Amino acid sequence: MKTKIYIAYALLSVIWGTTWFALKVSLNEGMVPSYAVGIRFLFGGLIFWCIMLFRREKLPLNKRAISIYLQFGFMNFGISYALTY
Repeated sequence: MKTKIYIAYALLSVIWGTTWFALKVSLNEGMVPSYAVGIRFLFGGLIFWCIMLFRREKLPLNKRAISIYLQFGFMNFGISYALTY
């Protein structure tokens, strides 16, 4: 069991570390920062969506839930990334 935890942690570190490397490379190639971050979140969202489909989990999509998702996304990611870049 401990080996699985170490492998999962190592995999998480590699994936997380490569996202920042890819972002740095794209910025050095002249890509607009907001576009690079947007692509990163697009791929992350698609992966998350595929995992949810595989696990057959449902995400509430009523007006209130969508409003909360948008507010959370704007406050948590939009503002912090806008201030960073």
